[in-house]
Amino acid sequence: MRVCLALWLSVVGVSNAFTTVHRNPLTGVRPFGTPSIFHPRCTSLSSSPTPTEEEEETRKVEIPSNWAQQILYELTQVRDPGLEKDIVSLGFIKNLSVDTNTADVSFEVELTSPIHPTKDQLRTDCTNLIAALPWTSQNIKVTMTSPPPLSSTGDIQGMARVNSVIAVSSCKGGVGKSTTAVNLAYALQSLGARVGIFDADIYGPSLPTMVTPDDDAVRFIGRQIQPLQRNNVQLMSFGYVNEGSAVMRGPMVSQLLDQFLSLTYWGEIDYLILDMPPGTGDIQLTLSQRLSIDAAVIVTTPQELSFVDVERGIEMFDSVNVPCVAVVENMAYYDANDKKEEEKTDDKDDDDDLEEHFK
Repeated sequence: MRVCLALWLSVVGVSNAFTTVHRNPLTGVRPFGTPSIFHPRCTSLSSSPTPTEEEEETRKVEIPSNWAQQILYELTQVRDPGLEKDIVSLGFIKNLSVDTNTADVSFEVELTSPIHPTKDQLRTDCTNLIAALPWTSQNIKVTMTSPPPLSSTGDIQGMARVNSVIAVSSCKGGVGKSTTAVNLAYALQSLGARVGIFDADIYGPSLPTMVTPDDDAVRFIGRQIQPLQRNNVQLMSFGYVNEGSAVMRGPMVSQLLDQFLSLTYWGEIDYLILDMPPGTGDIQLTLSQRLSIDAAVIVTTPQELSFVDVERGIEMFDSVNVPCVAVVENMAYYDANDKKEEEKTDDKDDDDDLEEHFK
């Protein structure tokens, strides 16, 4: 018992002595390095006063008067890789606004196409640049848009909200025109565009053979025909509403096509792929003038006979001011089953000849 009491007294004495040595009797401040548990007046390091609600509200609304100029200046660092200019000078920034209470920033970037290949990267760049400003919040809303559809199809009611019409033409049958049209349509859809395919070949429609709709029942929206669909691509062909090909004269075909164009309700879509009938006759000219086609894609094969017809097709589109934006050389090679390698079907490069001819 006496041994325990002696040990307790010695511990208390050491503790008191340690405290006395490490405390300034005048200021009560301990020297640097003394543990805070021995300092009677020690307080927490985070002892700054908590801001009031009024102070917090005042801090939130401290937005500079030239906030729009600051945002636009930062966005000049974002460039469109295709046009090689910044998105501000291109006029892409629309509906710029800031919330004065939360400092949230929102704006739209109106690109030239709904399937712009770098729109996700552009959105990320815009968000990071604006979020880095000292007065903005981390809630930056950037909406990627494209120009609204233009009524470029004259008085055709069902196509009033179609943005662009792309004609796929071959001027010669059997070269893979319909295959190219379908592949182009689904490629655009996979990039995020709203797409429709119109099979304008009344004599020999190919679309029903190539694409089976999800539901082949023909429905109406008011007095207009609702296009069929497959994987979110709208489809319309004479073969869907009438089995087999049509047997009729040219003037009747033109009237039938005009009814199809007027009675089909496409709604709001970005691209209508027009699968043109082969040739350069009256039907093709009527479609080119009636629809105000924005661009044409020509399909050919390496053979000389097809090449000659392609020249006529390009000249036809030139006569109605439709730009030919691409030439697809189909069946340019084949896979040899025994050799497992690609072999060209013709050593001559017709695409080079076309480029030279139409320079």
